[in-house]
Amino acid sequence: MSELDQRVMQATDLWRNNPVLVQMLGLSPVLAVSTTAVNGLGLGIATLVTLIFSTITTFLLRRFISDTWRFVWYLLILATYTTLVDTLLQWHFFPLYRELGIYVPLISCNIAIIVALEKHRTEQRLSACLSEATRMGAGFVLVLLVLAGLRELLAGGTLFQGWQLLMPSNAIDAPNLVADSQTMKPFRIIGMQPGALFVLGLLIAGKNWLDHRLGRGEQLDETTIDPAQRARLTD
Repeated sequence: MSELDQRVMQATDLWRNNPVLVQMLGLSPVLAVSTTAVNGLGLGIATLVTLIFSTITTFLLRRFISDTWRFVWYLLILATYTTLVDTLLQWHFFPLYRELGIYVPLISCNIAIIVALEKHRTEQRLSACLSEATRMGAGFVLVLLVLAGLRELLAGGTLFQGWQLLMPSNAIDAPNLVADSQTMKPFRIIGMQPGALFVLGLLIAGKNWLDHRLGRGEQLDETTIDPAQRARLTD
């Protein structure tokens, strides 16, 4: 197993191996949906539910999943649960589903989840799989919520505006889902697409700086390597 494979197989952690801040996987929905805290939390929870149930199914079917066709199995399992989550959102949370758009179906091809399923297929205990899947999903939800909250606060001067979207459709008043805000909007560019990259870059830089201050960064291998000897080919 290569060093890259060993790094991929490391235990998932909320901080040290966060799927967004460290692995930098699944960034497309993170950057596109993180316009408001409500949208970020909604997509994060949908992704977490899909990840947990896909992990359970992959673990239970691990003996029937061949090495040759394993990625086809992963996509089939992910597509099944993504369709169920997508249908549930349309039935009971349609206003939120309309805000999230195409990024709910795209959970089925989230590379961060596929990497997690690849690891969980070789696990021997279901409890370990669920624990790692929950930590990974929670890390994704946390980063998405923080990123979306910062963007909403800086761009619109609000936080959790339209929180009613997280409630079932039959429990909210549709015409008054999101009220127009008259508050100051100091940094409108943060709400645009370049602003998402800017805020995400600041979060990654802040994490790296904090790791450096706390001494949690990766230590370089200081093992002495003998220099290569040149072979003499002439007489």
